[in-house]
Amino acid sequence: MTTLAASGDPTRLRAFIGLSSGPALAIASASAGSWELTIPGATADARLLGAHPTGDRLLPQVLVSQATTGLELRMPWDYEMPATVDDRPGGLEVVFDKIFSRESSRSLAPGIALHSFRMGTPAGPEAAWAVTVRPGSGRVAPIAAFELPAGTPAGGDRGWIAGLFGLLSDFAGLSRPAAVGPGPMLAPVSAMASASGAVAAVNGGYFSWSDRLPVGLLEVGGKPIAGPLFGRAAIALWPGAPRISRVEVQPWVELADRESAEIDFLNFPRQEDALMLYTPAWGDRTRLGRQAGSFEVAVAAGGRVLGVGSGDLGIPPGGFVLAGTGAYGRWLEARVHRGDRIVLHENLGAFWGDRPDVVGGGPILVRDGRVDVEHEHFPDDILRGRNPRTAIGVRPDGTIVIVGVEGGQARSVGMTLPELADFMVDRGVAQAMNLDGGGSTTIWAQGTVLNRPSDGAERAVADALVVIPRSAATAQRDPSELKKFW
Repeated sequence: MTTLAASGDPTRLRAFIGLSSGPALAIASASAGSWELTIPGATADARLLGAHPTGDRLLPQVLVSQATTGLELRMPWDYEMPATVDDRPGGLEVVFDKIFSRESSRSLAPGIALHSFRMGTPAGPEAAWAVTVRPGSGRVAPIAAFELPAGTPAGGDRGWIAGLFGLLSDFAGLSRPAAVGPGPMLAPVSAMASASGAVAAVNGGYFSWSDRLPVGLLEVGGKPIAGPLFGRAAIALWPGAPRISRVEVQPWVELADRESAEIDFLNFPRQEDALMLYTPAWGDRTRLGRQAGSFEVAVAAGGRVLGVGSGDLGIPPGGFVLAGTGAYGRWLEARVHRGDRIVLHENLGAFWGDRPDVVGGGPILVRDGRVDVEHEHFPDDILRGRNPRTAIGVRPDGTIVIVGVEGGQARSVGMTLPELADFMVDRGVAQAMNLDGGGSTTIWAQGTVLNRPSDGAERAVADALVVIPRSAATAQRDPSELKKFW
């Protein structure tokens, strides 16, 4: 070897290897960590051995070494990209293409497929996965990781292994303990997926780290777990016709004297001057404490008021507790008495009809097959950042497309929301929305987490979307029945 030169631009890198002899036999190979070229019988001057900087971010150097069989060149990389080697006058030219797209697919079950993508973009490399679920091939359903067996100690995510035991117990039809733990919990997507008999799963909607609660609409089996927030997007998952829309309605209550008010928060930490509703999904008590200006009303499954108090009431099985603070506390205290009847109107039934499962997220990414990224009161780090992403979309024929994009890694830089929307359109969806991302992004299939979570390990989350194949869905209990929320 007489010379070595490299030059590049945002789309490709060229390296020229000058040789004193004529056309050479060259053997190229690629691995996860580097691209290598062996030229049998070739030698190099000692001054050309060692590291040669290229000035390129993705392929920063060429390492040249002399072996007994010939000359060896190695170019470390963080991810594999296409490369070609061609004879040129006076040597060899190696061209690396930085802009590329590769896709591979495999079946997970009849009508359910996993698609893996490796892409080179001007922003850097991308790794993404998509699970497609054709109509009639299975169910896409949410599972919440919030209810705990009795006696589980509080703190942190309060032990997802113990929580998983509770999920498995209900799944097998075993009896529940008389009492549950003192509130919600979090669990990894892999745990929830394994508990439900899924072939694939992704993380679901947003949640609060401090309170371990879903933030935004979540309904499982038609039962509300968390309420709408800021009119953000949600997907209703019913057989054959999933629908994505912004949710502009709120549940409301009607008292015995026909007075009514909208519910401000469902299963949410105490807020001032607000009307809140708590179901058994929150725990066995409201845990709001007794404070001046607060008033709570415990309501049985049939709507009869069982008791009233200034705070920390027990939540009746199958029923709920209304909690008012400020003006709403005074409003309840003046009008509600033990034995009264209270009617809860969800409103979502009129908005969506019969909806077995609803998962909130946002913002909307795609409408009518076109990119249409909305804001929906999200902060800039979600709206404008380049992050790991999770999304769900629906094709015109009803096929559901679930996507996970790795980010924060050398092999995948993540996507902006417009890039994610473009990716969803390329998958053929007519409508799509964003889900929780960042360190929450997890895509799992057949026992394996496919992406490298940006936290360095799989994050425990409040809920997941699981894909249950038709054969399993008909043979097992409905996954929405893993927990009895009301």
